[in-house]
Amino acid sequence: MSQETAPKPELSTTSSGLKPTNFRWVICGLLFYATTINYVDRSILNSLESTLKDQIKWNDFEYGLIGAAFSLAYAIGFLLMGRLMELVGIRWGYAVAVVFWTLSALSTVLTSTPFQFGMSRFFLGLFEAGNFPAAIKTVAEWFPQKQRATATGIFNAGSNIGAIIAPILAVLLVPLWGWKAAFMVTPALAVIWVLCWVALYRKPTEHRMANEAERALIASDAPAGAVNDQPVRWRHLLPHRQAWAFMAGKFLTDPVWWFYLFWAGKFFAEQFKVELKGLAGPLILVYVLADVGSIGGGWFSSWLMKKGWTTNAARKTTMGICACLVLPVIFAPQLPTNWGSGSGNIGMWIAATLIGIAAGAHQGFSANIFTLTSDMFPKRAVASIVALGGLAGAFGGIIMQSVSGVIKEVTQSYLIMFIIAGTAYVLAFIVLHALAPRTERVNEATLESKTLPWPAAAVLWGLLGAVIGIPLSYLFQQHGHDFTTSFPNYLASIVKGWIFILPEYAKRANGSTSEALMQVRAGLLVPLAWTPLAAAGGMALLGAVLHGVILKSPKNRGT
Repeated sequence: MSQETAPKPELSTTSSGLKPTNFRWVICGLLFYATTINYVDRSILNSLESTLKDQIKWNDFEYGLIGAAFSLAYAIGFLLMGRLMELVGIRWGYAVAVVFWTLSALSTVLTSTPFQFGMSRFFLGLFEAGNFPAAIKTVAEWFPQKQRATATGIFNAGSNIGAIIAPILAVLLVPLWGWKAAFMVTPALAVIWVLCWVALYRKPTEHRMANEAERALIASDAPAGAVNDQPVRWRHLLPHRQAWAFMAGKFLTDPVWWFYLFWAGKFFAEQFKVELKGLAGPLILVYVLADVGSIGGGWFSSWLMKKGWTTNAARKTTMGICACLVLPVIFAPQLPTNWGSGSGNIGMWIAATLIGIAAGAHQGFSANIFTLTSDMFPKRAVASIVALGGLAGAFGGIIMQSVSGVIKEVTQSYLIMFIIAGTAYVLAFIVLHALAPRTERVNEATLESKTLPWPAAAVLWGLLGAVIGIPLSYLFQQHGHDFTTSFPNYLASIVKGWIFILPEYAKRANGSTSEALMQVRAGLLVPLAWTPLAAAGGMALLGAVLHGVILKSPKNRGT
């Protein structure tokens, strides 16, 4: 049944005249605090790269692998951490995630080689992935539907605050106490957060700081019937179109945020010839505008719902406006670069404004798409749905980072990347609306009774096969170096498209890629290229055959 009904009026008092307390906003403040720490930890490396390059002695290729290690771990962590939140609950699951990402960040000060540093960042990404599944599930537990987008926008603003604080910490601490000091501030703040979280967090129904009126407000739009708190398995979520709508939206839009996070500073420096000190102003402007968009996007949809708009109309209208606001960022790399020099370059400030508006629109879009999970799914499924979406977004981010490097190397321009960044949200909005036109809520009774169609199962298994096939294809090559040297170079060849060329043919071409490609076109395609394709095909076939056993809902199997 469609849930397209206008939200109930907000309760200001109970029947006894008791005014609701506001402890839910204290919980939201703790989410903001944790998200800020999360983004300081991940952003500080970007501010210290030049310093660490001299201290750790890495080259640009090794630095790229460190970033890839973080992204890969972040993708894996979304699945593991989302499941952790469902199994042990938000109070202890969130605390565990923060403790372990804090230890991972602190371990950075013990590193002295690129490999050690990369391992530290890998585990940081693995545990930092727990932040958003935990935070979104907390919002679903503590806020009524009409306030969730606002709460999500507020805590999500911590990501921008963290990105602003990171370079400030680097400037203040590194000259006085060295680069290691910058990695020791957030662990101290995280200890305070963990103590406050464990002491203060309980479910609303169990919390003595939330009075009866606040509990009634939180539960005012909850579905009727008995509450089932049992975690939902991922195979029961994938058959629902609503899950794919969220995953597709995250896959298309999260990579753009990663692009801004990792490439904005480099863009300003190269495009407008700005030195390191001059980057602070435009970057701060970008993230301040992103903060405005994060809070404003969440507030606007909540305001529309208070005016009587349906959940679907309020969320979609806000997301559509955000998608349109992103479009002008396409013009950022086309602005004149000679309107001044250094930090006084007017073109740079216009570009920073366009990127900032786009980043703010992303955050507004993100606040609403995150909130859609609690609109469309029961609370017990929210953390797992967010984890699946985060996994999709992280893989999209890995692709975007890799493709951005190749595009920049080939074209020596940022235009194509900004075209992708500018149009991704319109495409995401169209796909999301096509898959969830009315943002219908999944009924508890049917949540675990659907079966994933076999074509979808085949696609998922095929993707897994391709991922497995890439490292397997490495075994078909002849390598003159040890594994630690040859395998990273092999991974780089995948990004550059050289996976389809045998090393001996590349050598015969004397470094000429075009001649090597001619050899391939002549029919010299090798197992190096065929292995991922064969693995994908084989796994797709296996998935199609076995989907009824592995992915089919047990409720549909019969006895």
